[in-house]
Amino acid sequence: MDKAQEHACDLIYQEYETSKSNSGGDVADFEAVLDLLENKRTEKNYEWMSDVSIPEYPSILLTETSQFVNQYFQSRDFVDVYLEGDRPEDKVKCRAVKKLLNKTLNHQDVHHFAKQVRAWNMKSTAAAVYAVCWWNQEVRAEKVGTRQIPYELGVDVYGNQMVDRRFQVPAVGYRAEDVMDDRVLSDHFDYEIVDPRNVFTDNKYVYSLQDKDFVIIRSEKTYEQLVEDREKCGYINLDEVKKLVEESQPQETETSKDSFNKDEQKTPIAKPQLRYLDVLERFGKFWCMVTDRDQWSRPVSVEVGYDDMGKRKEGAELVECIVAEVVSGSHKILIRLQPTPFYLPNGRPYRPLLRGLCYIHPTKDVGMSDGKYARELQVALNDTINLSNDRVKLATLPTMVVNKYMAEDNDQIFIEPEHTIPLEDVNQFKELTIRDNIAGAIQQANLFIGKMQQVTSVYPTTMGQTGDASTTATAIAGADMRANMRANYKSLTFEYTFLCELYRMIQCMAWQFMHQKTAQAIWSPEEIQAFDPTQDYTYQPVSSAIEAEHAKQRKLTVLDQVLGRIVQVPNPKTPKLVNLVMVKILDLLGSQFADVKDALLDEGPQGQAGAMGQKDFAMQGGLTAGAPSNQNGIPMQAMETQARNYGGAAAGDGQGGLY
Repeated sequence: MDKAQEHACDLIYQEYETSKSNSGGDVADFEAVLDLLENKRTEKNYEWMSDVSIPEYPSILLTETSQFVNQYFQSRDFVDVYLEGDRPEDKVKCRAVKKLLNKTLNHQDVHHFAKQVRAWNMKSTAAAVYAVCWWNQEVRAEKVGTRQIPYELGVDVYGNQMVDRRFQVPAVGYRAEDVMDDRVLSDHFDYEIVDPRNVFTDNKYVYSLQDKDFVIIRSEKTYEQLVEDREKCGYINLDEVKKLVEESQPQETETSKDSFNKDEQKTPIAKPQLRYLDVLERFGKFWCMVTDRDQWSRPVSVEVGYDDMGKRKEGAELVECIVAEVVSGSHKILIRLQPTPFYLPNGRPYRPLLRGLCYIHPTKDVGMSDGKYARELQVALNDTINLSNDRVKLATLPTMVVNKYMAEDNDQIFIEPEHTIPLEDVNQFKELTIRDNIAGAIQQANLFIGKMQQVTSVYPTTMGQTGDASTTATAIAGADMRANMRANYKSLTFEYTFLCELYRMIQCMAWQFMHQKTAQAIWSPEEIQAFDPTQDYTYQPVSSAIEAEHAKQRKLTVLDQVLGRIVQVPNPKTPKLVNLVMVKILDLLGSQFADVKDALLDEGPQGQAGAMGQKDFAMQGGLTAGAPSNQNGIPMQAMETQARNYGGAAAGDGQGGLY
């Protein structure tokens, strides 16, 4: 490794050290909230004998997580895609994108459920959650057959040209050649949630990690992993990494010490088969000398833009790069200097990084979290409960006041059932009375619990408890509706800061890296042609709001009434409206009716018209069978139909239609 590369390593390490120091306060807050989540009483303003932790904050967080799971994972159909346009091709484009997103997120190797739940919990405790994205592709060339390849036989042993006597042309022979084809072993988008203690960046307020000056991701990797990814990531100086592994003693990485093994501190294996090293991977612009460009003038090969003295070279450019170095003790080795391979369809480079927020902070771009607000209340609750526990314990166990000289000479002074204590003066031996009135402590504890529920907007009814006997069902329903506004706000914040960018990144990576066979397996030929990641799509979760059961029932009743009225209208668009209303009803009924909904969508309005037994709906006088009689959708009997003149009145005669 030359002096210029050593200088590049020093620059990255300085950024890492400064960012690590600046983020110390956020890391301390995050770890304190993690202790609450794991029910550890590490912050004790009161510490004596009782040591109980009341899991109020974990209950709140688990309730919120269950709400999110119920909202987002009700079905395997995660998102709907829309375009603000009325062109015929827009629907096909939206359908192609929706298929891609749902197929990707349902891929068994992506583990989307576990990662999303982890992301939700992470942003609730640490205020922000980070993710690294990549395209996972493994393609192997395999023999699928043979074919005969013609070739000229040339001259014989006498030097004469061999000819085909029938056509008087050079004689041709045939040789077998293997026919190879690509076998796609893996070809899909993937991402990983990153512990915030392994993310280092500047504190500039930005709305996306794309706008940061730099982002450094710390991880641990083995030498064998680096060799395996050498071609894909463009790793260099791996011979020096191998030498470092062979000559130095194994030691725990900083990644392990500062993140996943910080609390548990499990003993590492003394002689591991694989040696892990800290790797700092920097995403951002870096001064480089461009040595090669592609046909679109994008850099594909670069060198360090500094000379051996650490000064910037003449002609160096700021290039969006991925720069990585191995750090082990005092050793720093540059292993990657690669222009970013990630480009948007419009040619702009982007970073394969995501960040989601819990709440948006007015001055800190890392946002705000429920955990930070609930921490002090949880600590106060634990201290109050333990103080009252000790008070009850002191009042329950007898404490005796005795003359000190009497106690020295009398070994019979102790309390047990049916035991008599011989004393010369009983007035010098009495019980110390301690009152166990902890009503004030219980009131304080209820105050802390109430304030914690208030700041997180997760109340007892949300967690499955019933209200007071004096509280009406209407009041509970109204309170639930207002509490759900905060839950929806959190969901929308996470959607706009994390999920929308995730959906867009899936499209961009699929457009750039997806194998042709994978595309053919996901889309129809029409959808392949229509796939267009340059469009400004709008994404909406299929279950966009958590609705109470009584609200769903009310909507179902209204939709049923609307459906009963629509089917009476003699209009060519009636089958289309019936189809739309039926889809909304099936959405409210949940995932159990997903197959019915899919069949209805495949059948479409034409199928509805066929089911109604009409060739030309516009020429009919409305539907005569199954007309609803009341708000419950009960069909009318024959006499009711005749009395109300349903089906016999022509459109526009003033006798049919709505009632």
